[in-house]
Order: sequence, then C-alpha cells, then structure tokens
Amino acid sequence: MTYRTLSARDLAVLDATCAGAGVYGRDDLCCVVGRGKHHVRFLHALLTAPFEGRAAGDWFEATATDAKGRMVAYVRCLARADSVELWVERALAQALIDHLLAHRVAERLTLEIDDERALMEVLGPGAAAFAGLLPAESFAYLDCIGRLGGPALPNQASPWPLPRVSASLARAELPTSLPALLAAGAGVGCLAAGEALRVGAGLPRLKSDLHDGSTPLELAHAGAVSLQKGCYLGQEALAMQAWRGQLRRALCWLRPEPDAAGGGSATPPPGAALYDGRGRKVGNAGAGIQGPGAPGDGAGLALGLGVVQRKAASPGASLTWRDEAHGAGLVRVVDTVQAAAFGGAAAEGSPAP
Repeated sequence: MTYRTLSARDLAVLDATCAGAGVYGRDDLCCVVGRGKHHVRFLHALLTAPFEGRAAGDWFEATATDAKGRMVAYVRCLARADSVELWVERALAQALIDHLLAHRVAERLTLEIDDERALMEVLGPGAAAFAGLLPAESFAYLDCIGRLGGPALPNQASPWPLPRVSASLARAELPTSLPALLAAGAGVGCLAAGEALRVGAGLPRLKSDLHDGSTPLELAHAGAVSLQKGCYLGQEALAMQAWRGQLRRALCWLRPEPDAAGGGSATPPPGAALYDGRGRKVGNAGAGIQGPGAPGDGAGLALGLGVVQRKAASPGASLTWRDEAHGAGLVRVVDTVQAAAFGGAAAEGSPAP
C-alpha cells in the first residue's frame, strides 16, 4: 500500500474542517488506565514527562523510551483525581503495559486497557466554541496541532496551526454528546480527512511511519521530554542528544516528484528505503496522503512523512525511494517537522509542533 488517496467526499470533509470544525473519533487510540497507591510515582519515574503534581483535568504528552532513548510509545495523558489515562496507539497498548510493568519492583499499581472510554476531538478554526458542550468530567482541552508554515494538504489548504479540542468520554455518553456537537454546527469527520490532518501536522505513528530506532527528539516530540525532573528510563541518552544539540535523524515532510522522463510521481509505501544522490541509505518513508487526481498534478497533490538522517534532511533535498514490491521513485524534502528542535529552551525541549 502506498499513499492513501482521498476521494472527493474526503476532500469535502477536509475543506469543512479547515474552514470551520469537524468531530473526529479516535478509535485508533486506546486508553490505558493507571491506578493504585504508587501509580503517579511509578509513571513519573519511567515516562519522559512529569506526572507528579498534576491536577485533575491536566492534559499533557509523554513518551516511553528504552534505556537508549529509543521510542517505545507516544502517549497523550489525562490526569484524574485517582488515576491517569494514557492514550496510546491501539496496536501498542499491551506492549506499553508490558514495557512499563517489566520495571516494577514493589510499587502498588495497576495498568489496564479500558475500552469503555473514547477519545473525541474537534478540529478546526471554530473548535474552541464546542468545548462547553462536552460533559465536565470529559475535561475538554484546547490546544493546536501543526506549526506555522506547515505544508499544504491535498485540498491546497495550509490551515496551520489548527485548533483542537480533546475530550475523554465514557462510550455510553457518545449518543448524547455527538448529536449536541452536530446540532451546534460541527461537521462529521472521516478517517481519510483525519489522516490528512495528521500527516500535515507532522504527527507520526510508530506503527505506520517509523522503521528505525528514533528518539522522541528526532520525531519532533521534544515537548513530551523533560530533562529537569530527574532520572527516568532513557533520560541519559536523551540528555546527551539534547545538550549536544544535534539530531542524527529528523522527521520530515516529503513530496513525490516526477521521474526524469517526466512521468507521474509514484508514492512510496511505508517503510520504503530512502537514498541520497550518492546511493547511500539515509532513512525510510512513512505514511502519506494524496488527492484524487493523477499523482504530480495539482489535483493529485501528495504529502507524506519520513525519517531522514540529518545530513540529508535539508529542505529541497531530492531522495530516491526503493521498495521490492512497489519499485522506485523520487521524493523531495519539504522541511523537517521540528520548527526549532533545540536552542535556548533545550533544557525542557522545544514546543511540540
């Protein structure tokens, strides 16, 4: 499978979201609930963000890494009065639990998947107006995805940064909450439009975009990494990378290019190897999306993600991709997702995109 092609209906949904607001269910994410006497202390000691001192309703991001700082999972976290919700890729939920509990010694806590909870997002310029329609216990939270200057989507829009309201609801509340949002003027999102917004915002998925041992800093998750809260698994490796101020790899936006004969722009499948002009492997392609026209023309505008070695990640660099099942083609680096990976804020990491 190469880049996902958006239909005319998908583009209409994307247009409506970029112009107003759309409701998106996040069933691609799974809720892992941490409870028990020591759950806060335990998670604080293992994940890359501070967990201690959080008030009920605090939303924040964290990552799980191994001892070498390599990503195990990216987690969106919600603090509650007696528990913490960890929203993680569904395919990684049990692996995250196993990874964390492998480091438990005598702490009293439980980590369990809770499929009775659902994560709902309202995306778009008008998203903030819908936060008050959600139940108080859902802890609706407003932030933004994407960074200023991010690339255009297949509908030719560059809606960045795009406001986002996140809310954690019991699934039993969805039949009440969703109609209220729609009645107030929000549109209904779809999987393809959500994928377009994810790729355009530079939000990677481990299961579809990454095929090497990248760190959170290399994947533009610096906002999920604290270097001030004390030791945690992978902290030394991340601190060394941060204070040296150099990334070995960078998460990039890629656009397919016509071949030398002027033919169409084939799109790479996730995992396709990327090579520079001297034939050296410099990374791997990730997931992507394209419009319904022929690849390479205006209607077929395509955009994908990839992890590229720093030396080959300059905006405008041309790379060749190769895959045994899908052949080969060209992509050009649009930009790195990291707006400013390091600098004066290196101690706490740069703001998330």
